Amino acid sequence: MADCIGDVVAIADALGCGRFYSVGGSGGGPHSIACAALLSDRVIAAASIASPAPVGADGLDWTAGMGEENVAEVAAPHTGDDDFRAYLEGEAKKIVGTSAEEIVTALGDVVSVVDRRALTGALAEFIVRETSHALLGGVWGWFDDDRAILGDWGFDLSDVHVPLAIWHGGQDRFVPVAHREWLAGRLDAVAHVRPDDGHLSLSLGSYGQILDALLAD
Repeated sequence: MADCIGDVVAIADALGCGRFYSVGGSGGGPHSIACAALLSDRVIAAASIASPAPVGADGLDWTAGMGEENVAEVAAPHTGDDDFRAYLEGEAKKIVGTSAEEIVTALGDVVSVVDRRALTGALAEFIVRETSHALLGGVWGWFDDDRAILGDWGFDLSDVHVPLAIWHGGQDRFVPVAHREWLAGRLDAVAHVRPDDGHLSLSLGSYGQILDALLAD
């Protein structure tokens, strides 16, 4: 996870951003926390949305309440790189070419009832379009992301010394809310939970508020 810092610095420098805010959702959540920990001289404040905790987190049953597709994905890297790549390629085939009307079925058990209601119209079309685009060149980005999230993050959570907010939906089956509770107990952060939101509906309904709170720091 710490390896993302060099890329973030290069992008910020190219854009002429000396100081900036960091926000990341789902698998981007740990990356935003990494920026808060390792770029405290440049990050003004950070937000993490529906972030997983580190794998092997003490006292956390990491997959409890998680949809079966994500449970399988967490287990897949243990089979070795070639088998893991083949697994991801099989999962990609279920998504690429899927219509907006079919995406809920394609994603399967990870989609909670509230996320099923959210995953329609423009959001469904966006996810189908962007996921297909991201996988056009293969699954290596997905592969690297999973390796980073499911491996050693490369920094200590106690290294976060900038304002950080963590947000989570109580109906999240991609990353269950217990992950937020674990992170909240170990980070110097303001923790928010939306009991009636899921993984997708959280950002859909609260992203403006998340950004407002971020900019207020």
